[in-house]
Amino acid sequence: MRVTAPAKINIYLNILNKRPDKLHELESLMVFTEFGDVLRFEDAPEFSYEVTGEFARHTPENQKDDLIVRAVSLFENETNVTVSQKIVVQKNIPAGAGLGGGSSDAAATLKALNRIYDTRLTENMLCEIGQELGNELPVCIIARPTLVKGVGDILDKGYLPGARYICLVWPDAHVSTAAAFHAFHQVPVNKTYNNDLFAAACALAPDVKQAVKALEASNHVQQVGMSGSGSTCFGLFNNLQDAEKCAEALSQSNLNWWVKASVLSS
Repeated sequence: MRVTAPAKINIYLNILNKRPDKLHELESLMVFTEFGDVLRFEDAPEFSYEVTGEFARHTPENQKDDLIVRAVSLFENETNVTVSQKIVVQKNIPAGAGLGGGSSDAAATLKALNRIYDTRLTENMLCEIGQELGNELPVCIIARPTLVKGVGDILDKGYLPGARYICLVWPDAHVSTAAAFHAFHQVPVNKTYNNDLFAAACALAPDVKQAVKALEASNHVQQVGMSGSGSTCFGLFNNLQDAEKCAEALSQSNLNWWVKASVLSS
């Protein structure tokens, strides 16, 4: 079995308040791209895991910390199934980039194992299981446009923006979610790009601002923003040709940046 774990995009992200348990309540429109990591599942005598691809170097040194490995263990505990699969991941999504790569990989793993072993877990059941691995797991299991509220636990049907072709720019800078939320309380909020963590991400990685300015200067761009806590920025376009032209131009003028054109999926 071969599945895609799509990249997650926050079209907008509003931080509402900080709860007594120190978690932040938020509101965000999350959508997904046709582009993503690719996971291959093969029958094997026992579970094994291999990472390939451009961003294989971004995976945890200790495999036990990897969300895919943790998802397999969680699935076994919940279903009493012993997973005998070789999972090979082509890691196309950069880590620490606000694209939810690790969460999407874990979500794709849970869904694939559910099909392989015919355990008949519903989407809601998979979301409840996935919640143990992180707040973004449920929305990544759904993998459709979703309005996310609370601490990621309130999920309502979302919508695609009018322009659904996207150019992603990761300026080769990692921003951890924890660091971004810490910085959020230290710097003034900048609402310009519909993401309350934008100013915090710029304070941690100045190249984020350069990336969003480069996207703003691109021909025919309809909307510019930053996904998650950064550092990936995006531009939305009315057609794929314009998104691809933007990606080609930014790749040539910024050799250290990772740039990718894709389509938002419904």
